[in-house]
Amino acid sequence: MAKLIYKFLKGQEDRYQVSTISSETIMNDNTEESRKDNSVNMELVQKLIDLDKDGTGHIVIIVDKGPPANDGGKQTYFMKMATNGKILVSSSGQMQNNTPSLPDRDVLPGNSWIGESLVNLPGVKSSKPYKNTYNLEKFEDIKEYNCAVIGMKSETLNVEIDIPAYPDVKVKQVINSNGKIYFAHEEGKLIKSITNTYSTSYLPDNKIMETEMTVKVEII
Repeated sequence: MAKLIYKFLKGQEDRYQVSTISSETIMNDNTEESRKDNSVNMELVQKLIDLDKDGTGHIVIIVDKGPPANDGGKQTYFMKMATNGKILVSSSGQMQNNTPSLPDRDVLPGNSWIGESLVNLPGVKSSKPYKNTYNLEKFEDIKEYNCAVIGMKSETLNVEIDIPAYPDVKVKQVINSNGKIYFAHEEGKLIKSITNTYSTSYLPDNKIMETEMTVKVEII
């Protein structure tokens, strides 16, 4: 049995490698009309600059390598995170999307819990509420850390989005995601996560846009 909480320490600094692989395919009557593939690699530095009495961390995240750092600027984000992973304040919606929720009780392999949050989606003006179901699968050694291996599956999101190519039409989009999280329960920090997101957009003229994206985050 383990208690899964972030154990923030003032002055703590961790570096993460982040890789994103994505593809976008336009289908027309079950025939592939076009396809775009993309990959991005970055390194992020996460610094704990302050700590509240309840353990909430004040965190600065710096994009140290990769876009936009390659263009001469190191983009910086700020967030406040509770010990259960809940984002209380964030300057980046994307950072909030990639943060797993941790349970409010001790857990054993086989235990599950639900995390509720808001997701910020491209083409959608307001944040959308959603739920993720988490399951503690096992404990496994990753590098020098003993990690809780957590499976994640999101509920299906149905939204209407704005696409520049179709300015007069609201496009229906269906989104699903799943992933795996490796959390060092003794140190209280994320070691690795893999998130897969799949979306289908129903375009005018009976066309369908299918998007797949995998984001891998790993401490280095």
